[in-house]
Amino acid sequence: ARPQSCSTACSSIEMKRLITACLIAAAHALLHAARTPRRVATRREAYVPPHATVAAGAANLAFYQLQMSRRERRGADSWRKTQAAARVDWCRHVFATEGWLYAVQTLRNGITANTFQASTVLTLGGLSVGQLKQASHVQVASVVCCLVASAYTFSQSARLMLHAGFWFPVAAGDPQQRAAVEKIMVRSHRLQWMGWRWLYHVAWPVAWLAGGPAASLGASLALTLFFAR
Repeated sequence: ARPQSCSTACSSIEMKRLITACLIAAAHALLHAARTPRRVATRREAYVPPHATVAAGAANLAFYQLQMSRRERRGADSWRKTQAAARVDWCRHVFATEGWLYAVQTLRNGITANTFQASTVLTLGGLSVGQLKQASHVQVASVVCCLVASAYTFSQSARLMLHAGFWFPVAAGDPQQRAAVEKIMVRSHRLQWMGWRWLYHVAWPVAWLAGGPAASLGASLALTLFFAR
């Protein structure tokens, strides 16, 4: 337990250092923007951001995801890892009690939730493209990519749940098939988790659109703090 706590503490210290460095970069960008004389710009020029600040926000989010994956591989607990273990325990409970009706009802609720999220995100993406006529192509692509990735992962999670629903009674007598069903449910959970994570990441390009590069960096830092809780 001691090496695990040490690695977790080191990762927490690295995250605090990264957030501090990003805050300093954001403050520097704000001071530079305040001291720089403004000029009359076209609408397209007004949406062209300093690439360094925007890249820092994207790098902050990517670094957090990489650090979380590294901590999980080292044995540290996370929300994603805990929920994946709960899916495995749930599958074993269903097989032990032969609760096929209970499993189908639970999977139906999960499929309904995932398909609703996928359709809602796609609708939101279509409406966003129509309203972002003044934004640059990079900003529009950032929003659309996050929304499309979210909708895709939600739909794939629903697809795997549907596949598991057909397989549960069939795999009851074979240990290898039961293990395969457990893997399907874990993968379905990870895809659902990724759908929510991509949906949360939309806040970064939206802040870029609404408030500029400094706001996007601030949104990136706020997201990492929200994820770390």
